[in-house]
Amino acid sequence: MPQLLQEDWSGGIYRGRKSPPNGVYEALNALVDDEGNLFRRNGSSFKSNTDVAQNLAGLFDGYLGPGLRTLAWTADANQVYYLDSDDATPGTISPGVRVDPFARGAVVAGTLFLPCSVHGDGVFSWAGARKALADPTFPAVNVTNGSAVMTASGTSWTTKYEPGTIVVFLVSLGSPDGDAWFTVASVDSNTQITLSAPWPYSTSSGVATPLLQNYGAATAPLLGGLPFIPQYLAAAGAIPRLWAAARNRAYYSEPGNPHTQLANNFIDLPAPSQIIGADSIQDIVILFATDGVWTIANTDLDPVDDAGNVQWQQRRASRDVILWGDPGIAAWAGNLVVPAVDDVFLFAPSGEARQISGNRYRSDGGIRPIYRSYVAAGYQPGTASVHRGHYFLPIVNGTTWVDTLVCRLDRGFAWTRWAGHAASTAFRQRIGSSTRSPKLLGIAAKRITDLTACLNISGAAQDADGSTPTFTVDSNDDDLGPGIRPNTAEKVRYVYETTGGTPTFSVLSAIGPEGSSYAAATLKRGGGASDGTDYSAWHVGRKAERIRFRFTTTSQVTSLILRRREVTIRQAGQT
Repeated sequence: MPQLLQEDWSGGIYRGRKSPPNGVYEALNALVDDEGNLFRRNGSSFKSNTDVAQNLAGLFDGYLGPGLRTLAWTADANQVYYLDSDDATPGTISPGVRVDPFARGAVVAGTLFLPCSVHGDGVFSWAGARKALADPTFPAVNVTNGSAVMTASGTSWTTKYEPGTIVVFLVSLGSPDGDAWFTVASVDSNTQITLSAPWPYSTSSGVATPLLQNYGAATAPLLGGLPFIPQYLAAAGAIPRLWAAARNRAYYSEPGNPHTQLANNFIDLPAPSQIIGADSIQDIVILFATDGVWTIANTDLDPVDDAGNVQWQQRRASRDVILWGDPGIAAWAGNLVVPAVDDVFLFAPSGEARQISGNRYRSDGGIRPIYRSYVAAGYQPGTASVHRGHYFLPIVNGTTWVDTLVCRLDRGFAWTRWAGHAASTAFRQRIGSSTRSPKLLGIAAKRITDLTACLNISGAAQDADGSTPTFTVDSNDDDLGPGIRPNTAEKVRYVYETTGGTPTFSVLSAIGPEGSSYAAATLKRGGGASDGTDYSAWHVGRKAERIRFRFTTTSQVTSLILRRREVTIRQAGQT
């Protein structure tokens, strides 16, 4: 009897009949290991230790002025939360702030800026202060030109303020930039604070009362009086400039000073181009527009040198890549992973775009069919991230999770899918402050999750909510051989490796077109734990020209690696 053999699963998901020998139709809650095997993702854990009041949508994790900070926010319930100094307990920044559900934002000068354009609230800024401000105003203060020290008398600053508190001098003492913005670098005593930058204006005593707050009021004038609410923010350069874009215009700040008069500094894209996303690679600003991708290079330099020569280079880098959604953009290996309306692309600063949603056939295969169905359905990307060479792309309908697509970028762009507690509407990679070991954070309902262990070969069998991830692998159609009469798939063998628990597996088979029902195969040998050197066999006995198989389990095992599949075929007319 002839056999069909599959020893390598590293092609990942391929929807459609044209697929490579190492592809599968479905790989749910699966990842591809370094050897090309599929393994079941492991369980999730909670990062935050208690529920917040509403379901979360967006997520930020990164370094601000005072250090590592985690921020999460609801879609429309006017609430932003942070993780406290124990890195687990959620605290409330302030009610009434409605950040865009899946905003990525930008960090400049130790301050996070997030757009609130969906709700018409402008821009939210946070420099990392967690302490609630009962009294957000100062008495008159003393400042010295060239010094970051600010003093006063009769104050109790150590009990009220902390590093990351935002300081706004509403009277700017002749500043050409309007209101003067700083953050608190340190609270030295009850009467002395060190600001994030030296006072650039004249030495003065009794400066008109500045405003202190733990977040920036969500209004466009915070960014230098912009005439509109920016929808997309980016930071570019060694000393980053803040870029704020909407319509066909992108405004930019001075290096390291996001509160300069942005309204005076801008670049227009030719009409009728409209900006629909923004990011950067080094000092190259990348603007995604309705007519392709535009780049602005050399932004570490001034736009024009002292002799009047233009130093920035603006060009259309691509006409082919039309962005699907800004939240889905993520950086990897000096490139951007870009979810476009027809494919997912790896976009280089040069403008080269390599599609990675199905890299064997242009018209079929890969994740492309299901990906395009989500675009056509009007869904949007949630907040994507790259972690340990994997690109995590959540798909959302409004703020409701639909799917999570996972691509192993560093091994042939193999796609799998996640479901259950680890699926998330937003992902963020965290780089630790001490061990520097990266972690993957996500969101599940009213909590922040830690999904780092999900990528390990062995780990917790269950997710943090007590559920067990369902591991499903559907093979692509196997051709049982040409002939006048269909041949019979006699039996199928699977070689797998498990550790921990008491595993149970099932194998089903289907014949006919896509969507045909599956019938259970009969276990003949094994079907339980295995060290990877033995096999389990199921009797099939189904006659067809083509057949597909489904291997599935909900077992609570600490590891499951799928290594090999063999299909034994009995030719027509044989007994």
